[in-house]
Amino acid sequence: MEGFVHRPDKLRLNGDGDLESKQLFFDGKTLTLYDQDKNFYGTIEVAGDLDGALDKAHKDYGLKVGLAELGGNRLLEHANQGITNALYVGESKVRGVPCHHLAFDKENAHYQVWIDIGAKPLLRKVVVTQKKLPYAPQWTAYFSDWNFSPQLAGNLFTFTPSAGAQKIDFLPVKKAEAPAPKAAKPKKKMRQKKGGES
Repeated sequence: MEGFVHRPDKLRLNGDGDLESKQLFFDGKTLTLYDQDKNFYGTIEVAGDLDGALDKAHKDYGLKVGLAELGGNRLLEHANQGITNALYVGESKVRGVPCHHLAFDKENAHYQVWIDIGAKPLLRKVVVTQKKLPYAPQWTAYFSDWNFSPQLAGNLFTFTPSAGAQKIDFLPVKKAEAPAPKAAKPKKKMRQKKGGES
């Protein structure tokens, strides 16, 4: 995955995976998800900063994009939310770089992170295991070529549809409807026994 961030309100992710290839664009006004394999895209109007845009996309449309929160301003808040267990595993290397290895448990997922031991504690690797999904699928990302002073083209965060690309709509998350009030059951009348009945 390749990522570009211009805080507070611009993000681009280029993801090439084994099963699918997708791109995410946020230009401060709209968030666009593009499926390169199927050549279709969806756009959401979400003006504001990156954190607000990601929150709205998740809340209103169920859209959750892996690693997008790394570009936001509330990474620590998101990372700490819902942790039930934490463990410092020890030191190990990620592609030759000495790292601190840490593990965290949340209700639905198990996270492992490797952070550079050097002068700059850069993130080098993340492994996410979805504990409650069938067969507990696992997702791994490696990080390299960090650049904190990039020269970014002005149109890098703007999505331009490719030839023949089809636009589709994001379906909003259905709001849970309150259950209809139950009709009051008629009270049963008590029969009085007449004298002589047993």
